[in-house]
Amino acid sequence: MYSPSLLATINCSIGNKKNHISIQDLCELFNGKKIFNELDKYIIDIIQKEATKEELNTFKKNYKITTKQLKYILSINPY
Repeated sequence: MYSPSLLATINCSIGNKKNHISIQDLCELFNGKKIFNELDKYIIDIIQKEATKEELNTFKKNYKITTKQLKYILSINPY
């Protein structure tokens, strides 16, 4: 399976390798998860602050993420 640069951006920002996420974890975050743990909140913060438009658009296209799902993640105040 293709490993997107968005996933690399997130995992590079997470110092502890035990906390690195998989593509499945990332897709679940976009697919309507409503209760976020501390790691989820940190990942959302990374997406909002560090991810490029290109990374987000490529991830959206390759993993069938809707514009609505992307806007939801970008609109959350994680903390």
